[in-house]
Amino acid sequence: MAHRGDGGLESYRRAVVWLDGLWPIPGTNLRFGYDALLGLVPGIGDLVAGLLSCAGLVVAMRLRVPAWVFLQMVWNLTLDLLIGEVPVAGDVLDVVWQANRRNLTLLDEWRGNPASAHAEASAWLWVIVTLFLLLVLVIAGISVVVLIWSVREILSLAGVT
Repeated sequence: MAHRGDGGLESYRRAVVWLDGLWPIPGTNLRFGYDALLGLVPGIGDLVAGLLSCAGLVVAMRLRVPAWVFLQMVWNLTLDLLIGEVPVAGDVLDVVWQANRRNLTLLDEWRGNPASAHAEASAWLWVIVTLFLLLVLVIAGISVVVLIWSVREILSLAGVT
């Protein structure tokens, strides 16, 4: 994402369509994208989707959004990751939650009415991003461990050890 006057917001807007709104679900107002599809891949799908979703956090920092907007964005992504870890139901709920779309809405609302237009993005925001990425890695690690355990159990039940 190139750094421009919009902080990359327009690039992020296009990415959100790819992540959360590429295809409609017939008979509903819901759409889904690659975020939901990646979530179907056991172990690493949610990790990859979470890392792609961090683009919104980078845009927020470039735009120097207030801390309360940034924290809401981190919260949305955290819930998205946690929801996605629940097998099957998590994948369905991920389509409904759409953290990227929620975060884009937060950025658009803030840009339309920036209560603190010159709020500085401070160093502690980088700390929050780092902690969020660590959370993504921990969740991914847990997913991989559960996947390996599941495969071993299935192989054991099948008599292949």
